[in-house]
Amino acid sequence: MPRHIDALPKPVVVKDKKVIVLSFGRNGTMGLMHALEILGYKPYHMKTVLEHGAPHLNVLNDAVQAKYHGSGKLYGKEEFDKWFADYDAILDVSSFFVQELVEAYPDAKFILTYRNSQKWVVSINNTMLKMVTLVRARPFAILAYMNSFMAAWVRFGWLAPRHIWKDKPLGTDAAAIQTYHDHNALVKKLVPPERLLVVKLEDGLGWEEICPFLGHEAPETRYPRGNDPKEFGKLLRGYVAKGVIPLLGIAVSAAALVALPVLSGAGMKLGNLLK
Repeated sequence: MPRHIDALPKPVVVKDKKVIVLSFGRNGTMGLMHALEILGYKPYHMKTVLEHGAPHLNVLNDAVQAKYHGSGKLYGKEEFDKWFADYDAILDVSSFFVQELVEAYPDAKFILTYRNSQKWVVSINNTMLKMVTLVRARPFAILAYMNSFMAAWVRFGWLAPRHIWKDKPLGTDAAAIQTYHDHNALVKKLVPPERLLVVKLEDGLGWEEICPFLGHEAPETRYPRGNDPKEFGKLLRGYVAKGVIPLLGIAVSAAALVALPVLSGAGMKLGNLLK
């Protein structure tokens, strides 16, 4: 089966990877992305994936499927160089590929942010778990047949959870916590201490933590905050709407008229789940 990474145009220039944040999502990575932008980096984040739409979401899906589901060729430096060619910092999606990225870019500086594991589980349950539950529902399976972005989004909802819950049922806190601790321990094992900044969020994450490590003077502007679960819901609703709105024109057909109550129910679920 052809890989989506092979359909991306060959880059003319590949930026050196200067900073790679290996933290799981919901560990201050959104604020850290904005901080890196202020410092002059060009970061690639899960938000970037969604902004690029189906092509990049399917590239991510293929990589996740290969690593966590044993189907397809594992990504290495060649694939990462093509995928992240225009970017010199990587966050969020990088947590899927810790070993591969450390091997591909040994000269980069790495950051690991973490927090109390129980607080992290609560945050994951209020964000990613709700998203996964939503896109696995039947209305979104219908949408997947009508729109490439929604198809890629639904596929992600089925592939990505193994990264956190392994083979346990979705939302199993003990499994998620074990994965969290194992992930953080792996990062510390693989990355040389002199190239790794480890920050516990409860101790504070700001310019004074990251700037000395990255070799920058602290900006005068305030360190940017991340997104709480409500902001995550708002962000996600915007991307889902991006896939759903183009489908409204189908409503003139008899098939779509039959489907409208189902789609309406999906919209209500989306609003309720992400409040």
